[in-house]
Amino acid sequence: MSFVEEVFETQFAPHLSLGDWSGRTETFRTALSLLEAEKREKTSIVETGTCRQPIEADFWTNGASTLIFDKYLEYHDGSCYSIDIDSQLQAQVRSQLSEKSTLICEDSILGLRELTASLERIDLLYLDSMDLCWIAPETSAVHHLKELAVSLALLRSGSLVLIDDSPRSEEWLPPWAANWSQPIWEIIPPEARLKWLSETVAGEALSRISSQQTTPDIVALREVLDRSTAALSSGDLSTSAELTEQLKETFLRCIPGTTTHPDYKPNARCPGKGLYACELLETLGEKIAHDYQVLYRIT
Repeated sequence: MSFVEEVFETQFAPHLSLGDWSGRTETFRTALSLLEAEKREKTSIVETGTCRQPIEADFWTNGASTLIFDKYLEYHDGSCYSIDIDSQLQAQVRSQLSEKSTLICEDSILGLRELTASLERIDLLYLDSMDLCWIAPETSAVHHLKELAVSLALLRSGSLVLIDDSPRSEEWLPPWAANWSQPIWEIIPPEARLKWLSETVAGEALSRISSQQTTPDIVALREVLDRSTAALSSGDLSTSAELTEQLKETFLRCIPGTTTHPDYKPNARCPGKGLYACELLETLGEKIAHDYQVLYRIT
């Protein structure tokens, strides 16, 4: 038996997809299988972007990378370094990690630069830090290219580089960036949709928008989110269906990053965090797998 068979397939794989959208399942499976095939005494894993909300119900949106890597290193041996600038986010996951994992609260590029002075190599580099806007991916894509460039000194022949939020084609866009296509409404019960939209989507998006932004659409989204939160807190869900539709409509209208946004223009090069880093990786190794994430092996 292997980690992939005993742990990944039972504890993580069932929760990494949603309906017909298989998400990160295959790329994680492939990367972990390749790591196991190397049979290293100690594996070195570095990730930028600590996973959010480490509970099974959110694995399909958040990926659970930090938990997966920690479990892998408990099963085998080695170290995982997870870099994130959000201390509160890291505090949420810290209690679920073993001593194999080290959380570094710092800008990812600075953190990676510091690791180059203490590590000999990186066996798996997972890039998933700066949040991505699907209609304007350049800022995030440049940041991930810089992360890769800083890490080059620690990548060796056989090292793996996995980049999140880098869909192979438009059909691999996640449900939340594709107008919440039918599978999401088939899987999430009607009575749970308002809670899901409030906490997982709209609330998370608004937390990243400056409080100084007061466009009519953003004001409307804040208002309907406040009413939704109040209804959920009071337990009075008599207007749940109406609030759900209002929340969905206002979110799609004013939050860049969805395919209903007027600035979204699909093209042959699907936007993603790996938009630029993949160009460099093409010169350094071979593409092993590509779905919602993209996986390269350095040659």
